[in-house]
Amino acid sequence: MNKLGLLSILLLASISVNAQITLTQNDLPVVGSAYILGTDTLYSSTITAGGPNQNWDYSNLINGGQDSLAFLATSASPYASSFPLANMAAHSQVDSLWTFFINTPTGFYVNGAFAYGSSGAGGVSNVPLIYNPSQLFEPAPFTYGNTRNDVSRIKIDLDTLGQHIRFIHRTVSVFNADGYGSLILPNATYANTMRIKTIATVYDSVFVDALGIGFYTLINSTVSQSSNYRWFRNGQPAYLLGLDGDSLGIAINYSEYLLNNSSTGIAQPTATIMSVLVYPNPAIGQVNFVFPEMIKDNTALKIYDAQGRLVHETEVDGITGYGFSTNNMENGLYFYSVTGSEIKYNGRFVILH
Repeated sequence: MNKLGLLSILLLASISVNAQITLTQNDLPVVGSAYILGTDTLYSSTITAGGPNQNWDYSNLINGGQDSLAFLATSASPYASSFPLANMAAHSQVDSLWTFFINTPTGFYVNGAFAYGSSGAGGVSNVPLIYNPSQLFEPAPFTYGNTRNDVSRIKIDLDTLGQHIRFIHRTVSVFNADGYGSLILPNATYANTMRIKTIATVYDSVFVDALGIGFYTLINSTVSQSSNYRWFRNGQPAYLLGLDGDSLGIAINYSEYLLNNSSTGIAQPTATIMSVLVYPNPAIGQVNFVFPEMIKDNTALKIYDAQGRLVHETEVDGITGYGFSTNNMENGLYFYSVTGSEIKYNGRFVILH
């Protein structure tokens, strides 16, 4: 073979490895599929560059814990009637939570959630939390260089101590497919992946109707911003890696990546027995932790905010549960770790005031 022929083969191979892809509805989650993700709530790094023909190396991610998600038909949930637009659902027995989704030609959306069981102090439970409009997770069709804006909104009405309180959580997101190339994870290497960067601005507003006549007055409002990066490929499962970052999209403080998947028509996801139960989630006023075993000596519970800052820490030796007030903590996503000489649990929860 002459040099020109060899050069042509190498060039074609290079193009194939880093082909630009387009996500379509065929790449969205479907009923019967299940995903097992490795998670690391303590992961910290700067985000790698975007652009064409990248070689993203995340082979050093640590599997600090596992999170599983199985997609069911909406009819499998006893709360399906509260989410008439949803065509998929997922159940977490550990969190006592049903989450509802919408699979459409324009993307994969979160329609809302229903938390059931014990509500804890001031918790929102047995009430449907419905996004209207729904919140976009994976846009379609979508390819390198595309952008899309999305607005989602949740309204919660609570009657507490004679007061009528309304909480509105509105998220304005900008999706940008900012790179494509190969992706290296601890357990596999994937060619032809695309990265989507999302900047989300969250507006939280609290209103009160002191007289109970339907007239609500704004008493508090906050604005926050966060970023995340998600890697996708064509096929099932398309979602490979997610990194949550700070408001500027520079520092990353949480990771989850695909460990395994199946598509065998799961009717009910299996609960993870050795996990920490966190309730209520979302937490309003107080959050509680129930440990799967009696905690031994030298074990600490640590809470981190979305920027990776330690905001709460306590020793949990010799107990099976712990709770604390969240009144002095801002709304948003939080991560916890329960770490001792013989155990390690990680997870996340949301605070809504």
